[in-house]
Amino acid sequence: MPPDSTVGFAAADWVLFFVTGLFLLAVGWNARLQQSFERFAERRYRCAGLFFVLPMVLRLALLVNDPQPVPDSAQDFSNMLMADTLLHGRLTNPPHALPEFFETQRPPSSLDMGLTLAMGRFVTGEPWAGVLLASGVFCAGCYWMLRGWVSPEWALLGGMLAVMEFGPLCRWANSYSGGYMTAIGGCVVFGALPRLSSRIRTPWRMALWALAAMTPLVLIVASKNALSHVPTLASLAVYRFFFLPPLYLALASFAVSLRKMRMRWVAATVAACALAASISPGYQPNALASLTCLFVLISVVGLRQISRVRTLGGEIVRVLMVLCVAQFLFLPYEPAGSVRQGNQQRRNLVRRELEKINGPLLIFVRYGLRHLKQNEWVWNDANIDSARVVWAHDLGAEKNEELMRYYPSRKVLWLKADEFIPRPVPYQAQKNLE
Repeated sequence: MPPDSTVGFAAADWVLFFVTGLFLLAVGWNARLQQSFERFAERRYRCAGLFFVLPMVLRLALLVNDPQPVPDSAQDFSNMLMADTLLHGRLTNPPHALPEFFETQRPPSSLDMGLTLAMGRFVTGEPWAGVLLASGVFCAGCYWMLRGWVSPEWALLGGMLAVMEFGPLCRWANSYSGGYMTAIGGCVVFGALPRLSSRIRTPWRMALWALAAMTPLVLIVASKNALSHVPTLASLAVYRFFFLPPLYLALASFAVSLRKMRMRWVAATVAACALAASISPGYQPNALASLTCLFVLISVVGLRQISRVRTLGGEIVRVLMVLCVAQFLFLPYEPAGSVRQGNQQRRNLVRRELEKINGPLLIFVRYGLRHLKQNEWVWNDANIDSARVVWAHDLGAEKNEELMRYYPSRKVLWLKADEFIPRPVPYQAQKNLE
């Protein structure tokens, strides 16, 4: 067992905890516990409230060992810029007087993620608060969506899966690249579908289901600039994001439910959207975020099929759920795997150095010959001139003088960003060395 697990137990503690929990759940589950579970599942508002609060509380409890994420990827910075732009009351920013110092290749900003970060920053001063709030809304929305497809007790089980898979340990909750808002939109569409379908006449019912299937498909295709990529087996790795390994058995058993028209519609919708997303380069889980609640539904329906096995069906489902809880608690998770990478540590080191320097700063950034474009350092606020730190490309001593004259009151530093341990140094001292 890894030493850096969520709670901090040693390997032997985890083994003992897991074996004990598996034994108690498989053997100690009785009719009284089943009735209590079913009674609680009938209280939809309490369940929805639980799933809204639980992912936020769990992630906040981890702040001691894993602090809130810091923007690192190009998509993170792009979305943060969009949020800052919205808070300034505009959709675009005016060009700078010397734009050549600030030109970067950045991915398109996500308006929904920009609104999420702007809301968090406006209310609490921290953009990440918007991400946490979105995680709670999604988990509660996923439970609401499942209530329209399955019985209350299975919807409650699906809400638990949503928290474990897409709650505090998910990469969406530990970055600023987005995912939750699109997934919430999927919950609204696919949750409203069965409820509306039962209230309209038969001739219009098929049109409603077709429209619901086309909505995520059109959005996925519209977000692609070119359809020139041939799907490969490597694309299947993306789906590990949506299914915990213990649920692979439930995924296989979902095939039994394809005898029902609704489940065939679910399978066809997922297949069509997955194909549309996979034919573009840079295939990432965010491309399928609108289908997240359907992936949870597939897991729940698969578990329900297993429970109907005459011998040991219920016991198998309980064992699979314990395995899901075990992975949620024991194994390394997204903060340890994505937020604390080498580039993130280097950015934090530079940030701490800058906090020791008083006054407004101007930092010229130079890259090496083997610089990776995704490790861009020149990212600024929407209002560059009023920012405490202005990041600019090093365009040479003669050209840099123009920007230094534009910012005469700023302390000027120089940073070689591709060094193993980058440190900002006074610009004049570096210029004398050269």
